[in-house]
Amino acid sequence: MKDAYTFDRDEEGMAASYEVMLSAYRRVFDRCGLSYIVVEAEPGQIGGDVNHEFMARADVGEDLFVECVNGDYLADWKAATPRPPEPASADGAAPLEKVHTPDAATIDAVSKLLDVPADRTLKTMLFDAGGEIVAVLLPGDREVEEAKVERLLFPAPVRRFEDADFAARGFAKGYVGPQGLGENVTILADHSVRGGGDWVTGANEAEYHVTGANVTRDFRVDRYEDVIALREGDRCPIDGGELRIGRSIVVGHIYQLGTRYSAPLQATFVDEDGSERLYQMGSHGIGISRILAAAVEQFHDEMGLRLPKALAPFEVVVVLANRDQQRVVAEAERVYRELLDAGVDAALDDRDQTAGVKFADADLIGCPVQVVIGKRGVEAGTADLKLRATGERSQAPLAEAVGAAIDLLATAP
Repeated sequence: MKDAYTFDRDEEGMAASYEVMLSAYRRVFDRCGLSYIVVEAEPGQIGGDVNHEFMARADVGEDLFVECVNGDYLADWKAATPRPPEPASADGAAPLEKVHTPDAATIDAVSKLLDVPADRTLKTMLFDAGGEIVAVLLPGDREVEEAKVERLLFPAPVRRFEDADFAARGFAKGYVGPQGLGENVTILADHSVRGGGDWVTGANEAEYHVTGANVTRDFRVDRYEDVIALREGDRCPIDGGELRIGRSIVVGHIYQLGTRYSAPLQATFVDEDGSERLYQMGSHGIGISRILAAAVEQFHDEMGLRLPKALAPFEVVVVLANRDQQRVVAEAERVYRELLDAGVDAALDDRDQTAGVKFADADLIGCPVQVVIGKRGVEAGTADLKLRATGERSQAPLAEAVGAAIDLLATAP
């Protein structure tokens, strides 16, 4: 990693430093030639309200991002917020009824037993937040995004209830519902819960569920929050367009930390008025090795790498095709030296290998421009050139090979 930290006197200064780093990192990744996006991100344990990730698109990437088909919304998958449904009408609500549901401690089991779709069931998930109990409500066909729950309840450490927690705290595992939960339980509901009613949910008694459960009449919600894990096809929070999920390699992550670390460490400075104040901090990281990994994924073909010139091991490789020919050796060495004198980062492949092996290796390592000096070309007074990115081949007079290579390099990505 390449990490940078900023220390400012106030939030305005921190935000200004953040914008400087955001702009600088964009230029870094632009120069590297990466296809990337900048998304709102989940800060995780590092913290900070404002943070962004730089994500390089890659089908094999380990991180997911979400984008609207209309191009007006981008976010890290863990931080993405789908558009909530319209609130359901409370008119004509069904009565609350308790039903026997033996051996139906899962959403799938109760759905089959009662012949109701999973999205009509209400999932009640229990978490321990620093010793306090938190119930999270969401439709049974959706999954909770625990990173969002952790962020909402920070700085309390958050963990999902384990088997022993249910019995120790008086809950029936697999049959928990929101109705009747005491004031010692904080109830959070995803916004999607507003769009449903007459829920099937646990009866807080082993082997029993209830039908017809409705907010306010049968149970309370302390706070509506975005706690759901986004999935393909959810609607964009901006324009309602379809959201799609893509894969990426995270190559950078920047944060506005505020006083998250300066406060506990008592990192202070004396301001102009003589008062002691906490630094407003920022953290800005780039994954050095990840940049190259992302470039390899984005710039390759069946022959090897097609690296941008900012990342390639050399800008130009001079391939000496016939090592046993003194005139060919002399011309290859001349072209190589003149490239170096012109400030080009060049390599000379004068290994004792066949020309075919050298051509294959030149393609494999991905140098943007190849200059081939061979017996036939020298006899004809020409050099062969190849632009690795496109495979385009050309010839130039041997005396002008250096200038031709430089001109071709200028067209390389």
